[in-house]
This record gives sequence, structure tokens and C-alpha cells, in this order.
Amino acid sequence: MVVIAAWFAFAKPAERPASRSSPSPSPTASNVPLAVPAVFTVAHIRLRGQEADIAVYRGPGNSLCLQLPTSDTVPCDLAPRPGRAIRLAYANWVYLDATGYGFGMLLVGTVSPAVAPVRISLGNDKWIKARVVSLPEELNIAFRLFYIERRISFESLNQSLPVVALDNQGREIGRTSYRIEGG
Repeated sequence: MVVIAAWFAFAKPAERPASRSSPSPSPTASNVPLAVPAVFTVAHIRLRGQEADIAVYRGPGNSLCLQLPTSDTVPCDLAPRPGRAIRLAYANWVYLDATGYGFGMLLVGTVSPAVAPVRISLGNDKWIKARVVSLPEELNIAFRLFYIERRISFESLNQSLPVVALDNQGREIGRTSYRIEGG
């Protein structure tokens, strides 16, 4: 037993990595923290049985970026094109309930100031009105955001459906479409 204890005490460890000192700061490194863009929550939705946020922030080149609580990437190019009243930024199916059985759709886009309501087709002559929200004044942006998070049936999947922008008199002033694949 004494021999084993002595062997552990005097034995040279096999291939133990050499300890390294911490790297010294680079002469070009700056102590100035990187600027983090301000993120503004503009809406609350239901996702996987929990409340989740839709947020916006300024991105590269002063563009507006959308931050969604999904794993999808949304480009930072949200503004409606010149002369257009509406632009769809995101459309996909999501789980609304924690159980994973209640699926629905999440649509998000932007509209020009001339747009009053936005109507979204669910197929089979069913239409819903999107929520339209103004963006924070700090962003200094004239267009607004519309969104809908809604339980849907399989009938709404795999077909191109219209999204219509209307003025205050109910006249159509813009149109786009969405398609949600699934089932």
C-alpha cells in the first residue's frame, strides 16, 4: 500500500497540458463597448402556450429589422416598396399551444400611412382583420406594422391567399399574397 501511495506522489503525470497565461490585450483592441441597437417591442403574441414579443430595431444601413420569437430569419428589408401600400415580411405556421396540437399562422408585414385596415384571407371565403400598429417615434419611420397570429385549419395550407390593404373608405389600395406550406 505504501508503494502505491509513493508511486502516486512521485509519478510524473502523463501528457498533462502545459498551463498557459491569459492572452494579453491586443494593441488594437478597444475598450469602447460595441453599440447595441435599441430593440422596441411592438406587439405581444401567443406562441407555444406562452406570451412572446414581436420587436423591431435598426439594422445595417439604417434599415428596419424584425425580431420574431421563432427560429426563422427575417431580412432587415421591411419597408413597403416605393409606390406600394403593403409588404409581407413573414408568413409561416407556428404552434400556438404548449401541447403542440394547436397550430396556427403568424403573418407580419408593413403598410404605408395611407392604409387603414388590412384583411387577410384564410381561404374558403373566410377573412380576418390584421392588427395594425404604429412603430415607436424614436425610429422615425412613417410606415406601420401589421400582424396576425391565428389558429388555422389544414384548408388554409398549401395555397396562395391574398392580403389586402384598404384605405379609410374601404377601397383596395394594395395587395400581396402569402402561402403557408404544410400538412
